[in-house]
Amino acid sequence: RPQDFWWAAWEKWTEHEFSGRISLHLRQQDLVQEPQPSAGLILAAHPEVTNGGPWLPILRHVLSSRSAKGRLVFATFYRQEAEACVQICQAQHVMAEIRENPFYAGRPADEVGTFHRYAVIVEPA
Repeated sequence: RPQDFWWAAWEKWTEHEFSGRISLHLRQQDLVQEPQPSAGLILAAHPEVTNGGPWLPILRHVLSSRSAKGRLVFATFYRQEAEACVQICQAQHVMAEIRENPFYAGRPADEVGTFHRYAVIVEPA
């Protein structure tokens, strides 16, 4: 549900802090049904794409929402999630690469609780 006070406060803070160079628009939306508005930077946290569910249409809509030179980063907990994101991107003819968060470098690949260990960085549209 929308957070009327906090969302409006964060939008105003962004406008004030960045003098119009960056705009922030917060809204509640069902990404299965429709894409979000076009954006220059999209940060997508922990899409659980390895267990089925609604994730394929969600990722398709997120990918289609990038502006012409927009950046998109999916943050995942596990390597298999990152690899599944890359496969979905490739099926949409979009190039993406996986990078590991340096905080987790040298830790076992199967370690539990590695929050946002991998970033799937999507090429600009």
